[in-house]
Amino acid sequence: MGDELVSVAIPTFNRPEGLKTNIESVLKQSYKNLEIIVADNCSENPLVSKLIHELMQQDNRIKYYRHYQNLGAGVNLKFLLSRVSGNFFMWLADDDYLISENFFKELMKYAPSNILTFSDHRTSISNSDNCSNIYADCQSKLDYLYAWLGNGGGAPIYGLYNRQLMKEKGITFSFDNDLSYYNEGTMLHKLFLSGLVKFVPDIFVFFDRNSGKPSLLELCKSFVEYYDRTVQIIMSSDLEESEKRKALQIIHQHNSPYFFGLFRSLQPIEQQDIFVKILEKGFIRI
Repeated sequence: MGDELVSVAIPTFNRPEGLKTNIESVLKQSYKNLEIIVADNCSENPLVSKLIHELMQQDNRIKYYRHYQNLGAGVNLKFLLSRVSGNFFMWLADDDYLISENFFKELMKYAPSNILTFSDHRTSISNSDNCSNIYADCQSKLDYLYAWLGNGGGAPIYGLYNRQLMKEKGITFSFDNDLSYYNEGTMLHKLFLSGLVKFVPDIFVFFDRNSGKPSLLELCKSFVEYYDRTVQIIMSSDLEESEKRKALQIIHQHNSPYFFGLFRSLQPIEQQDIFVKILEKGFIRI
């Protein structure tokens, strides 16, 4: 039996230089049974369309869709997912790229038995292998869950997904589109709670961390919403009570310093807004 089809879903908007590096990193992969789906969210820069059409002439695995108005990031991601043909797929933002040319070859060794199989990464801020410091020793469902809760980074969202297993477990792909930031958080918590996740070391994807973030106030408001959802997800899970208590303890220990660091950076009137939001959620535990 030949290699199964892997779909790479690439949302793009006004980044032709990054997109060129991005797509070329996929075309160089040793794993060849790929489809590359690019959804252009109505870029004003004509170089985006020009670049993609040039690459399409070189490789027929590339499919290109261009929206006639900007639909927003969340809608564009849903559109991409609706065009995916393979059972296995991954997101790859247009300012990121695959470092390892055996990226899919290595992930596909584990993807058939996991909902999410993810690699290590490098970033524009640090060249350290962050995931190896977090997941290298994980064996069980709880190992992975607690490691995720104690780290909270969004890097695993750019792993390889098994759509059939997601369907069997009743997990649908969705982002928290009402959040300015942390909008992948709820999805990742559900994936890690499934227990069907696998970290694969020594292969890397590059993430550009220089992309814009919302204001500190919006970041702080988003965090309160994200924290509240995290607690609700854990409390409604099928974990044992002792496991839930440990999970909540890890969430609290990991997130409190971060939250108060954000909070102290706000103006006094902004801090009042955050206190109101915390009271609306009915918790002071952070």
